[in-house]
Amino acid sequence: MEPLAAYSEQRFEGKRVFQLFTDRIVIRGSETFSSAYEVTVRLETLRAEFDRTWYRSPSFVSGRKLAGGSFIAVSVLHSGFGMSVGTYLGGLSAVGVITGLLLAFATRRRVEFAVFKTHAGADALSVARSGKQAADYDVFIQRLIRQIQSCGLRQETLTQAAM
Repeated sequence: MEPLAAYSEQRFEGKRVFQLFTDRIVIRGSETFSSAYEVTVRLETLRAEFDRTWYRSPSFVSGRKLAGGSFIAVSVLHSGFGMSVGTYLGGLSAVGVITGLLLAFATRRRVEFAVFKTHAGADALSVARSGKQAADYDVFIQRLIRQIQSCGLRQETLTQAAM
């Protein structure tokens, strides 16, 4: 069965591909240096409204911590022990500062997410505006909303017919 719509996102942490079908959405993804997964979410379990959130990558905070901790190490090695940055430990700490700053700079941008909830109010599905298809984000979200509404109407009709 061919999907009604598809969207892919690429973030620093990994990538995901969303395939929208009449009654479900299938998400295939992989996390950088970690796991791969495939998840199916039934559209009838979702509310058609969504929340928008913006957040930075967790790597942004990690980069800042690496840069800050390495800067403290360079300072202590230089002022406390009289080591120059040219020594092995001083150089290693300086590399940590530079690496941390580069990581924080590369992940500084906040990414927008549409977060869909279940009827019980729990977060169930998030889609990020990120990657090569970011321009198609709004169209995909609107198509997803229409499909969720369609599934809700079908479910309502089935419930009424059963009564």
